[in-house]
Formats: sequence, structure tokens, C-alpha cells
Amino acid sequence: MMAMTMVRERGPMAMLGATIALEHFTAMMADSFMRDDGLFENTDPEMKRLWQWHALEETEHKAVAFDVFQTVTQAWTPLQRYRLRVRIMVLISIMFTRNITRYASSLLVADGMKPGAARAKVLWFLFGTPGLFRRCAREYWAWYRPAFHPWDHDNRARLHGLRDAFTPAMAAE
Repeated sequence: MMAMTMVRERGPMAMLGATIALEHFTAMMADSFMRDDGLFENTDPEMKRLWQWHALEETEHKAVAFDVFQTVTQAWTPLQRYRLRVRIMVLISIMFTRNITRYASSLLVADGMKPGAARAKVLWFLFGTPGLFRRCAREYWAWYRPAFHPWDHDNRARLHGLRDAFTPAMAAE
């Protein structure tokens, strides 16, 4: 059964929980992209620009679903809310890592790499060098603090700096 099908079958709260966990992953990766321009050293400039814009967009709304979750569960005890967040993040962490590894590996296999080598290369990219997931470790583990909120990691200065690169005049080029 597909992961998203499984989540949908569990109802709106499971879907919201999966959303807040996945949004945390995308916000962490977006911050890593904004923080380290070296991730793009061998990237076509137009692809780099696309990823920068996507990082900007993901960061701008990184707390929206989380704030909805907090509102929807306001009658819950903090422990109930925390336990659900933790369970969902553990599940999403496993599924997200498995899926990104599977899909990225299949792209490398399509380019002629052997499946085992492709999987090893993707895992090395995530956890070794450049270590996309490893670079996000502090932000990832912050999720498990009971009083966590996405804006506890306040990266608005980077956000504003990147936003300046996407002015209307530049968009018209």
C-alpha cells in the first residue's frame, strides 16, 4: 500500500500530522539550501535558481500546517499533542528516507548506474558528503522537544536575503 494512501485512510488528523512532519523535512532541507551555496557548485545556474526559489517558498510557509495542528488540537493535553507528533515524525522519517532513496536511486539507474551503486551514492549524499540529512540534524532533533515550533529556528534573515534575489525586475529577465 502506498504511504499516502495509508495516511488518507487514517483520516484528517493523520493527514495533518503527516503534513506537519513532511513540512518540517522540506523546511530543514530548504534551510540547508539557503545556508550553503556549495550544495549547488556543480548545478546549472537555472536549476540552482529554481531550487533557491523553492527553498524560499518552503521556508515562508514552514509553520502554517503546524499552527493549524496546534489550533485543531488545542483541547488536547500537551502530552497527547506531543506523543502524536513524535509517532508521526518517526513514521514519516522512515518513509521519507526510504522513498527519497528509492526514487533518487531509480533516476541514477536510468542514467546507467548499477542499482547497488546508485543506492549507495544516494545514501552517501544524504548521510555522508555533502550529507544533506546530516546537515539538518540539529533542526530534525529539535522536532522532538515538547515545546517545539518551526519558527524556533528563526532563519528569516536568510529568507529575506534570498527573497531580495527574486525581485520583480529579475523575474522579467
